[in-house]
Amino acid sequence: MNLRLAAVSLQEKQYQNVVSYLKNVKSDLNEAEQVEKTQIAAQVSTILGNYDQAITNYKQLVSSFNGKSEMLARPYLALADLSLKKNQLNEAEDYIAQLEKMNQEKKVDDDIWASALETKAQVQLQKGQKVAAVETLVNLLDQYENDRPMSSVRYQAGQILFEEGDVKGAEKLWAGLSGESGQFYKKLADEKMKQAEWSDSYKKYIDRIPAAQSLK
Repeated sequence: MNLRLAAVSLQEKQYQNVVSYLKNVKSDLNEAEQVEKTQIAAQVSTILGNYDQAITNYKQLVSSFNGKSEMLARPYLALADLSLKKNQLNEAEDYIAQLEKMNQEKKVDDDIWASALETKAQVQLQKGQKVAAVETLVNLLDQYENDRPMSSVRYQAGQILFEEGDVKGAEKLWAGLSGESGQFYKKLADEKMKQAEWSDSYKKYIDRIPAAQSLK
């Protein structure tokens, strides 16, 4: 009963109630119930910002799913995300590598793999691997942009290039922003491009004025 109440409370975002109900769950659970309890505990720990406990819970799930590779993808993704939040970038890369191997074996569904690619790009950014991050984001766009909203991903890939001085590369990526979901990001991109045009025009203007060389 307490396990069911904990599950319902999680759906209703009553997180303190979830914690209370989990504490009252009896120890004589079958395997499926034990897995469900661990999953609920991991989710609520993540939501409440207790990342260390959440990592412990997800590692317990990985252990529980030993031999059931089809069940491992979601815990690995959660562990990668949590490691990124804790700035444990090497650990995050290790979990993503596990997901990449599973994806090659067709054992990861599209939703999880798309999220894994996005997490991989954020890890690469945190490590200063900006070109690799753009490549990962473009790979994500190539695989899934026709099936789901990806405007934020396209904008971020362009923004990385823009900040690295590759204005033409950014413009090319941002040109693909379209549809209702892309209008907000298209507006941001247009503002960036206008800013770049103004900066370029100002620089050319200054370069034409000998007396203004000292302003540069």
